[in-house]
Amino acid sequence: MKRYTYLLIFPLLVVITSCNDDSDCCLNVPLGLDIVSFSVFSESQSDLLDPNSANTLNTSKIRILEKDTNGFIEIYEPNLDSPYGFSIYDTEDVYQMKLYLSKNNGVDSSINRTALIKWNESISDTINIDLVRESRNIIRVKKIFYNSEKVYDENLSEDNIPYFKVVK
Repeated sequence: MKRYTYLLIFPLLVVITSCNDDSDCCLNVPLGLDIVSFSVFSESQSDLLDPNSANTLNTSKIRILEKDTNGFIEIYEPNLDSPYGFSIYDTEDVYQMKLYLSKNNGVDSSINRTALIKWNESISDTINIDLVRESRNIIRVKKIFYNSEKVYDENLSEDNIPYFKVVK
């Protein structure tokens, strides 16, 4: 019976002592996670990220370059599931592109991010993401600018999900 009591008490002590204040110490939300999603449509409303569409973008040519203190650096992390800094996934009604920007791009004092999306050798777009650090582990997207046009503002968003639609 004593052995079962110890088995119950030990996990309880671990949980109780893991966080000693009300901060978010047990929550780890690094900036390297996905921070923005968007869909890409043609003028005729064809989903350009849909691999089954006749007008789909060639996703093997897409590259993401993130701005750091030395200029724009191409994102390439071969050990990750999305080595080029983006993934494309199917939602219920549309395909979306999710960007994964680095945790520390050398400009961490402002924590805002600027990235260049190279769709191919000749076409590229710029995305600027204004972030706010809530605490040590929580960073929130405030605004997103796509080619200098505001496409997301958390104050105007109904659901606070950083998503927007691009028409190419």
